[in-house]
Amino acid sequence: MRRRNSGETTFAFAVNDWCKKSSTKRPGQPKSKGFMDKGDWFKRRIGSKQIEDISDQDVKKLVAELRSIKGRTRETIGASGINGYITVYNAVMNHAVHELKMIQSFPRWLKGAEEVREYYPEVSEIGLLINELKTMGFQNPLRADLVAMGFHTQLRNTNARTLRIDEVSRDLNFLSIPARRMKNNRHFERPLNQEAKKIVQRNIERGYALQAKYSWLDPIEHVFVQDSGTVSSIGKPLTQSALVGRSWHIATKRAGLPESFTYHSLRHAGATFLVREGIDLKMVATLLGHSSESSTWRYRHVSTKESQRASELTSGVNL
Repeated sequence: MRRRNSGETTFAFAVNDWCKKSSTKRPGQPKSKGFMDKGDWFKRRIGSKQIEDISDQDVKKLVAELRSIKGRTRETIGASGINGYITVYNAVMNHAVHELKMIQSFPRWLKGAEEVREYYPEVSEIGLLINELKTMGFQNPLRADLVAMGFHTQLRNTNARTLRIDEVSRDLNFLSIPARRMKNNRHFERPLNQEAKKIVQRNIERGYALQAKYSWLDPIEHVFVQDSGTVSSIGKPLTQSALVGRSWHIATKRAGLPESFTYHSLRHAGATFLVREGIDLKMVATLLGHSSESSTWRYRHVSTKESQRASELTSGVNL
């Protein structure tokens, strides 16, 4: 039996023990970095608290703090982001009940309703954005290539922006991204189409030219790097805020895209295009790097060529 105040009855102890366990979705593999980070967030707030003393009032305080946190776009994080923290809290508490036998019950924290992002840009809209970026100069041709790369490969912002040269096969046929760099903590391989190959080759060659031009540069390790700016930024990837900063907002506005358009919208656009072309959801899930097909189920509403052909069958019927 654990003695109260021994350190083995605190919320932090439960978090640490839960983090040691392998992922329930991926047996034998560790918890994702996102889960571990959220566990650390809870430890900084209520880690020293006796787990049996955690109350509804504590949960309310956590909710209020989460709602005040600024996200990457400087807006407060939404229901989806908060639900990620709720998942970790409930998992740790259930672990404390069923595995550690520290408590018999705990204050429940219910997930909130998430806003569904239903804006999936059309190919023509993405083309307009790329053209706007190309005409703006400075680092915007680099942004234009990252936009095209996002559509063709459906990579997430971080994976595209910080794609490493050693993650590209020598023949440019595929990407191989290690588990530590993936959201789901699983190794990911993805073939490159001809357009993506051209984009990757063009940018790797840009990097080699930069290396030759500036002898003081550290060896360039990434595919998409800046060729101007401060000494510390040349030869380095754009930061997330720099990629979708002022120039991005100007270009999206000129292209007539709504404010809800984000870099992640390119991932949705690419996946939607594949489904419309008749690629089944299982293959789309593989190309997106989803660990579960349930994550790809959002594209089930997309009209495919097959469904369009089926709908035409009644067009010749005289009523």
